[in-house]
Amino acid sequence: MTESELYTALLGLEIPVAYDHFEQYPSEKVTPPFVVYRCDDPTTVKANDITYYKHNNYIIDLVTDKKDITMEQNLEAILTANEMPFDVEENYIENERIYQVRYYTN
Repeated sequence: MTESELYTALLGLEIPVAYDHFEQYPSEKVTPPFVVYRCDDPTTVKANDITYYKHNNYIIDLVTDKKDITMEQNLEAILTANEMPFDVEENYIENERIYQVRYYTN
């Protein structure tokens, strides 16, 4: 899946989506829920100094101000529908009072 295809799929969550981070201006603030994602450690197949295949792996962070199982299920449904296997890690960031559910695609 290309980065632009992933972006389009994540827009289906109907929350703000950005690659890596949101560009913020003094008058704007993005509040949860939102998604940020980035390409991480692409897998490549090479031979004879030629790259024959490249597969992008992504880290996708779902950030919410409360535990949102429905939003998590919706994100997982998007990944599954697009045949993107994933692992999940969840953290509560106490000083920011947010939940971060991180998806590693592979």
